[in-house]
Amino acid sequence: MTTEESLVLPPGPPPPRYHNKNWKLISQGAEARVWLIPSFFSVSSTTISSSSHTEAAICKERFPKSYRHPALDLTITKSRTKSEARCLVRCRRAGVHCPAVLSVDNNASGQQLQTESDGENKVRESSCLFLEYIRGCTVREYIESRSSTLGKDDDDDEPKAKKARL
Repeated sequence: MTTEESLVLPPGPPPPRYHNKNWKLISQGAEARVWLIPSFFSVSSTTISSSSHTEAAICKERFPKSYRHPALDLTITKSRTKSEARCLVRCRRAGVHCPAVLSVDNNASGQQLQTESDGENKVRESSCLFLEYIRGCTVREYIESRSSTLGKDDDDDEPKAKKARL
């Protein structure tokens, strides 16, 4: 298997310009793609053994939407990325356990998208938010795992929520 065959990219806009084959797509929604970057940066130890370890990170890429006017899309994308970064920083300062913001790139890639009105190619940019990688499950996975064990009563198979409504 060649590297081109092993790298399967999702449909839609191309990834950021600095994307490489080591990045792993975790999920994609209507607004963004979430990438796992296994070796975002390396931290060297100051001990005699000179050991180092590599820190993983997450890249949340908000890609351009072809259905929006380019100027509006750029404004919305940059604004949402900045707002999310600000919220995460405020949460950390308040003592909430959340990923650290490592970097924000509001000009992550130039993508050629053809506009229907004039047929001219215009460069549309995505925004990337780089976050500390925290091992664990997603909120959706957690809720689904808990609902399968907590929704049943020992006596029968009827969920507790249905019993409460009666």
